Amino acid sequence: MNGDSTVGVLGAASLVGRPLLARLVAAGWSVRAFSRRVPPSSAGDGVSWHAPGCTDAGFVPRWVALCPLWAVPD
Repeated sequence: MNGDSTVGVLGAASLVGRPLLARLVAAGWSVRAFSRRVPPSSAGDGVSWHAPGCTDAGFVPRWVALCPLWAVPD
């Protein structure tokens, strides 16, 4: 991929989010997953997990939102 290949996924632990994460990693994306709860089986999946509103995720140029809008912090 050209340029920054980082993508953030809001609602990453959802029914749709988990399969999407696997596809993004397989396609070579650097994935930052955001969820109110980190799944226990997330270790070693190639995804960087974060809580919403965190400040340590770095710059994320592309986003996929799978969460309800009211769950996104201000």
